[in-house]
Amino acid sequence: MKKIFIVMMLLGVVCARAELDQSVLHSEEKLIALLKSAGTSENDMVTACQNLGWCGTVKSFDTLYALLSHDKAHIRHAARYGLEMIPDVKVADLFNRAAGELKGDALLGVVQSMGNRGNAASVKILTGRLSDADKRIAAASAQALGKLATDEALAKLKDSMGKCPSVSAACLEAADTIAARDPAKAAACYAAIRNTADNVTKAQRLAALRGEIVTAGDNGLQLWREAIQSSDGDTVDTALRAVLDYPADAKATTAFAEMLKKAVSARIRLAGMLGTRGDKAAVPALAAMAGDTKSVDVTGRLAAASALAAMNDPAAVPALIALVKDQNQQIAANAKNALIGFAGVSADDAVLRMMNENSRQAKLSGIELALSRRMSERAVAVLTGLVADTDAAVSGEAVKAIGSLGTDREIPVLLKVIKENPANENAIKALASLCERYARPRGGKTVIKSAIYGDFENSLTQDVTDNVQKLVDAGSITIQASGRLCRWDGFSRDPAPGRPKVLRMIYTFDGVEKSVQVRENDSVHLSGEVILPAAYNPVRSAYNKAEGPEKLALFQVLTSLSNEQGLEVARTAAKQDADRALQEAAIRVLINWKTPDALKDAAAFAQNAPTERLKILALRGFVRQLEMSFTIPIVRQIEMLRDAQAWAPREQEKQFMASAVANMEKKYDESGFKSMFNGKNLSEWRGGDGWWSVKDGILQAQSFENKPCEHTCHLIWKGGEPGDFEMRCEFLLSPDANSGVQLRAANQVRGDSGYQADMNGSGKYVGYLYHPKQHLVGQRGAKVVINAKGEKSVKQFADSDQLQKKVFQAGTWNKYRIVCKGPSIKLYVNDILTSEFEDHRPDTPRKGFITLQMHKGKPMKIQFRNLRIKML
Repeated sequence: MKKIFIVMMLLGVVCARAELDQSVLHSEEKLIALLKSAGTSENDMVTACQNLGWCGTVKSFDTLYALLSHDKAHIRHAARYGLEMIPDVKVADLFNRAAGELKGDALLGVVQSMGNRGNAASVKILTGRLSDADKRIAAASAQALGKLATDEALAKLKDSMGKCPSVSAACLEAADTIAARDPAKAAACYAAIRNTADNVTKAQRLAALRGEIVTAGDNGLQLWREAIQSSDGDTVDTALRAVLDYPADAKATTAFAEMLKKAVSARIRLAGMLGTRGDKAAVPALAAMAGDTKSVDVTGRLAAASALAAMNDPAAVPALIALVKDQNQQIAANAKNALIGFAGVSADDAVLRMMNENSRQAKLSGIELALSRRMSERAVAVLTGLVADTDAAVSGEAVKAIGSLGTDREIPVLLKVIKENPANENAIKALASLCERYARPRGGKTVIKSAIYGDFENSLTQDVTDNVQKLVDAGSITIQASGRLCRWDGFSRDPAPGRPKVLRMIYTFDGVEKSVQVRENDSVHLSGEVILPAAYNPVRSAYNKAEGPEKLALFQVLTSLSNEQGLEVARTAAKQDADRALQEAAIRVLINWKTPDALKDAAAFAQNAPTERLKILALRGFVRQLEMSFTIPIVRQIEMLRDAQAWAPREQEKQFMASAVANMEKKYDESGFKSMFNGKNLSEWRGGDGWWSVKDGILQAQSFENKPCEHTCHLIWKGGEPGDFEMRCEFLLSPDANSGVQLRAANQVRGDSGYQADMNGSGKYVGYLYHPKQHLVGQRGAKVVINAKGEKSVKQFADSDQLQKKVFQAGTWNKYRIVCKGPSIKLYVNDILTSEFEDHRPDTPRKGFITLQMHKGKPMKIQFRNLRIKML
């Protein structure tokens, strides 16, 4: 409340200031006259007092002094404020004089001002007030003496220690004030507080302990030694804090570090404080603690190692290097992690020395650290020497490290290793890795023709063509398949929550049409990549000269990126037959190519590969690459798969090809459909009278005994009023459920309209076409035609009851397929035609809304999923 009052008062002052003319605010004479005038408002008086603090002189003394005894507290406060602001040494004398004349609240304010602007005379007056009967005056006097912090004030406070609760706080403030300029006097003050029995809180004693430790020199360090071993937790905490407060001093740091052995209960925290203090004088003790396997547990050793790392001082590096070789894996790993982030060449030098040691562990650890620290030239020079190490483990790790840290200058080293041992997988992978770092995107123009992201199996996709083209136009040639492509504001959108997704793109690069499929979170380089000549030329030259296993090993390197350079190498190798092993490797690479660029190669090998085994693999590779070839129309893909069935050498492959054809036909059957439901909410639907909701990706409506559905209601799709279309969905109904899909319906939530693909839980009406005025107008198992005159003809193609038993399964998910085209409506349940209807009457609507019905009646549950539509 006090703070609120002060804020309100100051706001009033600001408002009052606005009421006074600037010529008054800047004139000492006018302000004095204003204060003496009987008609001046309280707000203007406050403003005048404050402004006198900025422009007043000795001329203002009498006027402001007279207001120190005003009956209004805010006026007294403003007068004191004004006096305190005037830079004249005689102001202190005014407050001293007022202290002898005023009483009560007025005196209390003056005492506070004496602490801000006091002098030697003020100290004497304040000392006399320490025993004032008014406890508030006594406390304020002590506080004022603490602010003044003169020698006399300190002496008086120490003499009065224990007599008044406020004296210890004032003495603490005074000691803190003089600690920097006179540590010895401050230390004596802190000691007086600690040694006083009465009227000193524990918090004050602990603060005094910290202060005395920091200011009392050797005595302070001895005091710290006692405190760090105390049984009182607060005292130990204070001692630990003092480690950071103590001025930089190697002697003090050494004293702190020596207690790592003695203060067992606090040494883990003490180690942390020493690490934060950052004085290298603590390194020997911390290193000893980290390496002490007998008297220090693993937790303590880890704390010491972490402290060494935190110091980031070169002096700590040898100790950390020693810990890297520790038998305890946790200690060694901690030390390695510390060295990874350790700044400066001292750590690099230490790592290089490790790599040159005779110890296998040291070499391996050094190589690991060189990799983690991304050390380049100096480390690579040592690694090149280690390639010839007699220890295979060391040699292997050195080779791998060169692959990560080396440049084109190290390519000859890796080529030599491969030449000497073509089976060295480390060298092959290292050379491939090094070449990959010299891979760059090709220059050219990219145009995105189609980019679709999502779950294609369930038609939960989104067209992201425009957004991908924007990325390309902005200079990006690497596209990541993620939900961020679905929006252009930097945020993500998931078109198929919880389902595996892919990005399918058709684009042209320099006029050449390409297609690609990328799994969620993977990336693709649209322009393709080429290895720069500095890396590619020496490897290709060595490959051209090599023979046998060496050539095969370099072939792996050249084709590892699956780029155009590798494709050319693989095709050339596949055509020759002098080296059968290389030819087979090339064929295998081509039939397993990551893009459809090798589709024709796979087709050729499926028919003409040298072995049946390769023909079988090529056939499977052909199918896989064809599935990624989005530039080829699906109809043509089906034809190509049917033709490829003749290539199957065994019954197993014939079955495989038949399945591939069936899958492609199904894919064609589903092409062109778009989702009507996002699986998350009702944003694509409206209406429903509040019955419909989304749960676990399912669109559902449910009524209960205590909450029956009393009016038939409809949930309306927002996708417009389609006329010719095909709609597909899956539905699951409770036994008493009564529902349907309204077609070409009116825009109404209640009441039926249009035709309805009927359904109910028992299956009695599933597969019928219903109309609210004509009822079961499209019979199950029949083709019904109504001509332009309204005359009806029926041709039965199946028994209704038998068809129901054949197509509908109660209590599980069933599929509805609805095809509307012109006057014709066809219904399929679980892919079997159940009703065919034609209405040629000229006044029959040919377009309208699609709705989902919840019929009034008994408690029921209606569920839909995988709703999708294709316009015809």
